[in-house]
Amino acid sequence: MQAVSAVNRELFSSLFPLAPDFNLLLPAASFQTKQADHFPARHSPHYRPCPASDKKLPDDGKLLHGRRHLPDDVAVAARAETGSLQPRRALMKILVTGFRPFGKHGVNPSEQIVETLRKEALARHYFQLYTAVLPTQYAASGAQIRRLIRRIRPAAVLCLGLAATRTTISLERVALNLDDDALPDTASRVRRGRRILRKGPAAYWSTLPLERMRASLEQRGIPASISNSAGAYVCNHVFYVARHEIETSGSGARCGFIHVPPLQRRAKAGAPAGMPLPRMVEAVRCCLEALRAPRPSADRP
Repeated sequence: MQAVSAVNRELFSSLFPLAPDFNLLLPAASFQTKQADHFPARHSPHYRPCPASDKKLPDDGKLLHGRRHLPDDVAVAARAETGSLQPRRALMKILVTGFRPFGKHGVNPSEQIVETLRKEALARHYFQLYTAVLPTQYAASGAQIRRLIRRIRPAAVLCLGLAATRTTISLERVALNLDDDALPDTASRVRRGRRILRKGPAAYWSTLPLERMRASLEQRGIPASISNSAGAYVCNHVFYVARHEIETSGSGARCGFIHVPPLQRRAKAGAPAGMPLPRMVEAVRCCLEALRAPRPSADRP
């Protein structure tokens, strides 16, 4: 019985690699009763050996999501429903991305928010959360967000980035087909007045429920605003590329960008006040919860 329990413990960990402790989810007595029904002993007349399989597991030895394994640059956070090996309903897949530090900003709060969400295993019975931190580079970040969307096929994409001069959670309304900033990216590339996609449309609207998100944030006392400019740096680049990928694939996934203020530090004369990291994490959780509601009418003219 101990050997069978170990096998099922391994099965559970492969299905839910970041779930809470196995014994907390499945009491030993109830699990042993269930396993007897599904794993007959070899001497039982109902025993049938499993057919050999030629399918190869990923290098880490874990079979992720049954049939497909994910790229190396994606972290998955998922929590199973208590007391069951299989959730009662399919979880909504959401991709959340942030950026690495750039320029004079040695700390990027969008990266810290993403890492916090990953560590918390923020499935909470409603989401299957995928997280990734992108390089602050035009070409590399665009290629990576495109690859992630194609492999994960999420129901929603929520991109985060730092806006150093802002003091609120800024829900971006539109992505422009334009790279134009004097600041080099971390690959030392400067782009001025350049189209992101030569034959792409001039702009894409966000398909996130912006008004609902803002109202929810304000109800919690979190400063929030809807912005009509995501800039023309790498943040806007990723926003535009993600929207174009979803639009051309016809997946219908919701997609948008949120700019966050800098982390709150000791006040300096003339410097933005910033926002504490826990407050920003709460804001992003709030926006994720807003995605659970039915798709509203477009948040645009």
